[in-house]
Amino acid sequence: MRKTKVKFFIMLAVAFLMILFANGKVFAAEDYTLSYEEQENFMCKVTAVFKNDIDTQAFERSPWMAVDSKTLTKEMGQLSFEDMDITMADGSTVEIKVNTPAYLYVNGTTVKPTFIESNEYIIGNQEIVKTNEQGYLYGVKAGTTTLTATVNGEERVWNIEVKNLNTDGWTDASNWNYELKNFTNYSGYTLNFSNFTALEDHRYTLIINNGDEGFLNESEVFYGQLDVPDENTVYLTSEGKSSSIDKWLEKSGDIYFQIVDTYLPEGSSKYASKVVFKKTKLERPTYKLGTKTYAYFFDDYTSTYVYVPNRATDRKMNVKIGKISDVNILRSIKNQENGCMEKLLEYAKKSEPMYNGTLNIGRNDTITTNLDLIQREYYYVYTTLDDENGKYYPIEDIGLYQAVVGGTVGKNLFSSIDSQFVWNLPEATETNTDQTADEKKDEPIVANVDEQQGKKDGTESPNLGPQAGEGIMAIVVIAIVCGIVFVSYRRYNNIKVK
Repeated sequence: MRKTKVKFFIMLAVAFLMILFANGKVFAAEDYTLSYEEQENFMCKVTAVFKNDIDTQAFERSPWMAVDSKTLTKEMGQLSFEDMDITMADGSTVEIKVNTPAYLYVNGTTVKPTFIESNEYIIGNQEIVKTNEQGYLYGVKAGTTTLTATVNGEERVWNIEVKNLNTDGWTDASNWNYELKNFTNYSGYTLNFSNFTALEDHRYTLIINNGDEGFLNESEVFYGQLDVPDENTVYLTSEGKSSSIDKWLEKSGDIYFQIVDTYLPEGSSKYASKVVFKKTKLERPTYKLGTKTYAYFFDDYTSTYVYVPNRATDRKMNVKIGKISDVNILRSIKNQENGCMEKLLEYAKKSEPMYNGTLNIGRNDTITTNLDLIQREYYYVYTTLDDENGKYYPIEDIGLYQAVVGGTVGKNLFSSIDSQFVWNLPEATETNTDQTADEKKDEPIVANVDEQQGKKDGTESPNLGPQAGEGIMAIVVIAIVCGIVFVSYRRYNNIKVK
């Protein structure tokens, strides 16, 4: 009986030692150590170092790579896991468990932990890590915490490290000044910055939009790809110049922009971005009247052009044409007085047009053949771009044209900047400076015959003064009287002698 009890206790001790030995094979502290290193694209490099030699031949075709007789490495996704048995050189096995940690950054995000069943997990310290509505983790402040979840009926724990990057290398944009620059003779604008010095390996993104929405929070640092639509971004050159921003100038609505600096902080595998030029309202460029649109009105075709930002290919131009009867406006334009085109614009809006229609931007059929144009008379051309119910910024313009009509040339309208345009206004007088062109045209023309004859002879009539005619007549009369007196006196003396 006593022997039986001794055997029982011996067998119990052996069983306990076997269990203890087996459990020792499971824990890293006994047979291996794991280390982790953050990689790009939310990956993690896992390194397993074993106390004893392993069978490296077993890993020749495995994702795990044998570095030496005791070391294995593998790249895995952050917040992933793996269980496997490692065969040692003596033929024994070691079971290892890999729970890759997550590396977050303050106000940064990482991949969603999709391995967790039903998204049920517990964050150890929510002052360090929280989750957003999409289930992604983001760092609140620097520190470490854990994420605990049940996978395949087993509770597992992942470590999470939140870093606060050393981002002292942001670009100082406090002295930047900006201006719109026209880079073509007509339309085409860039947004240029002065006092701009690009830092090496930094990228500057201009975020621009018609409206004050869709911009980044200016107090946060962002990691990874910016959550901004591509159609609202323009990259600045190393000289601080943007590419064309015409499409925003063409659309309606106030224009806002901000500039984001992006670079890779030292020691980090993630790019960081921050707003360095705060959201600013962009003032639109001003366009002089008479320079926004242009049109050719020939006897056989019509062509229209737009010289303000216009990227759309299917825009329409509304055109009004009318005769100008106010000679004062014409004289104001000829003399290039301030506000002369504004006067013509107001006149065109109030007058009754002889043509009112819509044309395509580009080549169109002729419209002058159906107009009652008068040779060398003046006409206004009032144009507006169709804004398509407020989609595009409203543009209106006014132009001065002159009719050139003839049997061989047909009916044409030439702009005041065209060489075919010839001024033929009547001269202004002190007593009647407000006559219209039509009233002036109806006056009889009285020619100075002597002056015209003199011009034909190649001489000019002298200017004798305003009383010259009356003086000459007085001299002639006096001479005649003196002659009569002289003749009478002679006759009287002759009679007296006889």
